[in-house]
Amino acid sequence: MSAQDTAQAPVPGVSRSWAWWPHTTRPGNAGFRLRCAQIIDQLQQRGAPAVLYRPGTTPPPEVLVLSKRYDTASLAHALALRDTHGTRLVLDLCDNHLHAEPDAPRWRARREQLLAALAAVDQVIVSSEALAEVVQTEARVGRQIAVIGDAAEPPRTPAPLARWRHPLDEWQLLRLQHWLAGQPGGKLVWFGQHGVGYASGGMSDLAKLRPVLERLHATLPLSLTVISNHRPKFDALAQGWHVPVHYLPWQPHTVSRALSMHDVAVIPITPNPFTLCKTNNRVATALLHGLAVAADGIPSYREFAGCCCLDDWGTGFERLLREPAWRQSQVASGVALIQSRWRLPQVADQWWRVLSQLALR
Repeated sequence: MSAQDTAQAPVPGVSRSWAWWPHTTRPGNAGFRLRCAQIIDQLQQRGAPAVLYRPGTTPPPEVLVLSKRYDTASLAHALALRDTHGTRLVLDLCDNHLHAEPDAPRWRARREQLLAALAAVDQVIVSSEALAEVVQTEARVGRQIAVIGDAAEPPRTPAPLARWRHPLDEWQLLRLQHWLAGQPGGKLVWFGQHGVGYASGGMSDLAKLRPVLERLHATLPLSLTVISNHRPKFDALAQGWHVPVHYLPWQPHTVSRALSMHDVAVIPITPNPFTLCKTNNRVATALLHGLAVAADGIPSYREFAGCCCLDDWGTGFERLLREPAWRQSQVASGVALIQSRWRLPQVADQWWRVLSQLALR
């Protein structure tokens, strides 16, 4: 911490900690991994007082980060900490929950809860510039919104002994490896959550890519792996495809090795107020695993336009598949861009600055 922060007199009864209170602690949840768990770990390595908040156990913190947590009960608890102990409150958002396509009571109630939280906290942090614009327009937050993106996730391989803890997952990964060995031509992969109930997109976006892939497959053999969390949706989607397709359940201990078995990550996206606010995480993750990327361009992908195939499912996409040398040059350029801007230490620096300034107010 800075000398000024260290010299600041502590508030009686308040732990000088920065505590994260996420809406979930499931390792499979990208928001928890990218914007909570790894940020806490990185800041702790630097000596910062970063902890995971547990109501009733964690002492009242100096700063509380509500990580995608803004329900009425949680907000009331956080406001009580501020009223009683002077805790500064941060709301961190990585999805546009102000938008919902079905006009259902559940989503209207969620929107109202989010608007209340946005109006109440001391600092708002969002994961993309597009999301910042939406929040400022719809919630009219009367303070500066900090934009902190997601750190790129590098390849992760578990130790040999650790693999035996999940024998079924290892068997499914081995099945994928054998299947790919029998597939000539370009090996494509789509990975991610299957979708959400309040906005179109996710795995279903692959349907609009089917005509492109089947046209190419007629002259250039292709295969497609889908790594996701909804087998029934995949089975329904993949019926009748002429391109060979394979499904692998998404697991944190196998996904990295599975991605590295492929050539190109395909990321078709249906543009809507939800998908347009997403981060560049999938592009960056693919590039760090040695995959070239073909994607529909959303705002956060634009900075990768020089090292990915954006909005070009014709000539550019076919070139990625037919020219391995050019494909690898694209990957190399993308990795260089990630190393210059999107490594975990750089993203943690941004968290440090925002939380340090908030603690000093």
